[in-house]
Amino acid sequence: MSQIPQIPVPNDATVPQTVYYETNYRIVGNPTYTVQYDNHPLPTKVLLSPWGLMPYVQLPPLADSTAYEFQMRRFDSNGNPSLWFTGTFTTP
Repeated sequence: MSQIPQIPVPNDATVPQTVYYETNYRIVGNPTYTVQYDNHPLPTKVLLSPWGLMPYVQLPPLADSTAYEFQMRRFDSNGNPSLWFTGTFTTP
């Protein structure tokens, strides 16, 4: 069964405000990223303490038991990107 990962996005109270997000993800070791764009505001969900309510980017269904890496950045209303936020996850 395929998994639908959700990547929590830290608080983005930026000035100027975030307009959209760019998320690149790939299987660890693969040279090519898949790119996804999401508009602000993102959906939110309640995470276990201490996080509370947290916005997230939802990726499409991915293969089970597979390690992925991602990089994400925000673009503000002037078109300026933030620094990349990077991480890894393994689907169940």
